[in-house]
Amino acid sequence: MIGSAMAMLVRLLLAAIVLLVLALGAMAFLGHQAPYLAEVAIIAPLLAGLIFFVSRIPKANEEISRQDAMLNLRCPRCGYDIRMQFKDDQSHCPECGSALDYGRWRHGEPPMIQESKEPSEDRRDD
Repeated sequence: MIGSAMAMLVRLLLAAIVLLVLALGAMAFLGHQAPYLAEVAIIAPLLAGLIFFVSRIPKANEEISRQDAMLNLRCPRCGYDIRMQFKDDQSHCPECGSALDYGRWRHGEPPMIQESKEPSEDRRDD
């Protein structure tokens, strides 16, 4: 999504530069000198690009923190906190033995469950 926004911004900046250069050429051809327009033709696209990139910095940090939160998995059976650092295709929860297959629980349960301080019903000794 950021790539398409970046491509659109680049096209917009190029179009603005082309239009300003054409306007400067037309003014020079007609004999009207406007040296300040040359400065505007350079500064305006640079300023627009700077504003665009600065506005994207917090979103990148939010994306990183969201991905970090996705790495903190909990076993759907016992609630054990598991980090996705598995290299093989058949990893298991160290607490209850549920199988994890490339970040997805084999039994169709979602990889993230709500945090709970008490053990789940499957783990309670009655």
